[in-house]
Amino acid sequence: MDKKIFFIYWAKSDFSIIRNIINSFNEDGFIVIEKELSHSKQIHLFKSLGININNNSVINIVYLCAVFFVLNIKSLFYKNILVLGPNAIYSVLFSVVLKKNILIHYNELPSFIEKGFINLKSKIDFLVFNKMKNIVVSNKHRLKLFERLGTPNHKYFVLDNILDLTKNHISEEKIDITDGKKINLMYTGVLNSNRMIEKLIKTIGNSTRFNLIIAGFTDDKESLMKLIQNYNNIEFKGALPQADVLSLIQSSCDYGIAFYNMDSLNNKYCAPLKIHEYFRFNKLVISFKNPPLVEIENNFGIIYTINNIDEILSDLEFLKIEKRLLNIKNNSFEIFRQKQNDKFNSEMNNIIKLFNSDQNFN
Repeated sequence: MDKKIFFIYWAKSDFSIIRNIINSFNEDGFIVIEKELSHSKQIHLFKSLGININNNSVINIVYLCAVFFVLNIKSLFYKNILVLGPNAIYSVLFSVVLKKNILIHYNELPSFIEKGFINLKSKIDFLVFNKMKNIVVSNKHRLKLFERLGTPNHKYFVLDNILDLTKNHISEEKIDITDGKKINLMYTGVLNSNRMIEKLIKTIGNSTRFNLIIAGFTDDKESLMKLIQNYNNIEFKGALPQADVLSLIQSSCDYGIAFYNMDSLNNKYCAPLKIHEYFRFNKLVISFKNPPLVEIENNFGIIYTINNIDEILSDLEFLKIEKRLLNIKNNSFEIFRQKQNDKFNSEMNNIIKLFNSDQNFN
């Protein structure tokens, strides 16, 4: 039996979902060979060469094509392949054609679900999708979107996001309400219009009740800083490794923020890692009414959902938020973490069985 897996992921290598998957395979005796692909990595590479790029620049497209071609060749030398990210599958197309043992993790919705068959790219994405048999999705809500496609030949696995399995245990911090000082709201993650960052900054800016701390990657830092400079209660920490993000949440966060544009299916049925980062330190998360987050609110009470950002400024609404915080049961965060861990372990066991048996790929 071949116990090597070539793992290509469109994400940062320190993301907990990446480390958890790799650790689970390692515990079963697999050797995982990693290849990180990420937009931030490309930008840093080109900036070190004095070149500014964006997603649609010619030099970026040429670079990606070269990287993908090399990976296609490299993947031919591996029997078992795991790919994370809808676009990352193009790095192993040769292996798809040769019907190697490939599992693809759609950590984001592919274009043909998000936008429909609006262009050639979405049609090609669907064609490649139909060549795959084994698919991983990020939660049961997204699974339903895939199942609506009516493609009977796919086998699905659901890997919910969690933090590091070896460290994701209860925080000893006491849950309390800040008294007599400004409340620190915190947003960590990708900084773009889908996460409504500009709206959040303009809403919280110069508030007498709140500070807003932001940490994350943006490909337009200049515009972001120009906006932030208009306010005296907004702090930008830049893009941080996950360990530093966790340290920042532990030391400086009162409430976590997780806003996703409901106009996007990918965001509406989100599977955000950031909520687990807040939960690790027993921080209540304020979010919109995205179905996966509403489900957590209803079952555990550790998220407070609102309809729009402006509601945070309402005295009455914030009294409700503080009341929710006080009424959270002491073990609610730990119960949620344990349930997520159990689900992840159970599904990873099924994925490991898949790689341990060639017949399951056929």
